[in-house]
Amino acid sequence: AADNHGIRVTGGSGNRIGSASMSGAITLIADTMDLQGGGVLTVQSSGTLSVQPFSAGTSIGLGNGSSGVLNLNATELSRFANGFSQITIGRADGTGAINVTGASFSDNLRLLNTGGGSGGISINGGLSLGSNDLWLSSNGAVTQTAGLTANRLLLTGTGSYTLTTATNSIGTLASL
Repeated sequence: AADNHGIRVTGGSGNRIGSASMSGAITLIADTMDLQGGGVLTVQSSGTLSVQPFSAGTSIGLGNGSSGVLNLNATELSRFANGFSQITIGRADGTGAINVTGASFSDNLRLLNTGGGSGGISINGGLSLGSNDLWLSSNGAVTQTAGLTANRLLLTGTGSYTLTTATNSIGTLASL
């Protein structure tokens, strides 16, 4: 039976994309992903990981209860093993909104939607990167209702940034 999942891994065990000894870049491109099955997938490399929608206008949701057509809950995000030099979620010509409702990453993270008329980035649940770096890059409004934790925060794009939550914990702030 046909379904609307661009990438779907829900069964089996020990499925891998990359490995601990891999150093190459990994790119996952699809408007939808279903990575739900218990212990069924590990995505791993010391290179970069790019997760991008196939269509520029596809919205992205990160964390449990987030909105977005390309929606990755906490279980699905845990499939991305620690060790990437950077994880990029979104695409340079992306216009779909990115909604974060609480997520933790063990690697540097870039959220990207710098296409014309971008839907912006909303952080409505804690976003924690520990001692790693966070790069927010948008041509739309970037807002938050929950705290950010990161070593460094880089802001790029032409969007407006309103990141004033008292619980933010950022070592260094930079803008280009």
